[in-house]
Amino acid sequence: MWKRAYAHADSHTHTDAYAYGYTTPVPTPTPTPMPEPTQAPEQVAGSGGIAPLSLDDPMAIASELSEAELACITGVADVASLMQIFAAPEMASPEEQAQVFGCFEDETVLRLYLTGILVGTGPLSVETSQCIRAGMEGVDLSAVMLAGATGDEAGAMAGTSTFILALTCLNEDEWQAAAPVLGAAPEERENLQCVVEELGGPDGFAETLAAGDEASFMALFGAVAQCGVQFAGGPGFG
Repeated sequence: MWKRAYAHADSHTHTDAYAYGYTTPVPTPTPTPMPEPTQAPEQVAGSGGIAPLSLDDPMAIASELSEAELACITGVADVASLMQIFAAPEMASPEEQAQVFGCFEDETVLRLYLTGILVGTGPLSVETSQCIRAGMEGVDLSAVMLAGATGDEAGAMAGTSTFILALTCLNEDEWQAAAPVLGAAPEERENLQCVVEELGGPDGFAETLAAGDEASFMALFGAVAQCGVQFAGGPGFG
């Protein structure tokens, strides 16, 4: 089901030309081969702005996945099952979701994870995207998105931490676009910055995220409560 279609047409035209008034055929010129088209260099995955996936359009999704991802998906889910997982992940088992996530490359998982933000902002700037990727380096976002279904408290903490981090990376225009989707007032951006500062700035925030223990969990939610962070949206794509 998940196969790209490639159009390929070959045409071979041969015309025997005869000069008017002569009985000797004029030789057909040997055609000059067409030069091979120069391929534009492919953009390195994870180097540009993070863009949303069209989760309600299977053809659009297929067009954005790599050959390896498509081949893997074909072995674990049909189109209907995949669209069901995207539309209502809670209806699929953690094992089914994990199989699908396991087929995706890191950048695709990141785009899925940020769906709650990207539906409001559209493609993020390169600067914002670099900030998000740097902050989430080493984080297993597949496990984070499965945390609710598996009851993984450490994963849930990582989800909250990384989502706050992503929001603090947004520029002003991106925040203004994302806030209504997340159920946050535009002025609440300062509250998110407050959380980072409460945890010791960017470095302290990163250390809290990396620790993943109960003490870090309590410190994070203490900072969230102290700074008055409230929004209806969250990580994930359901």
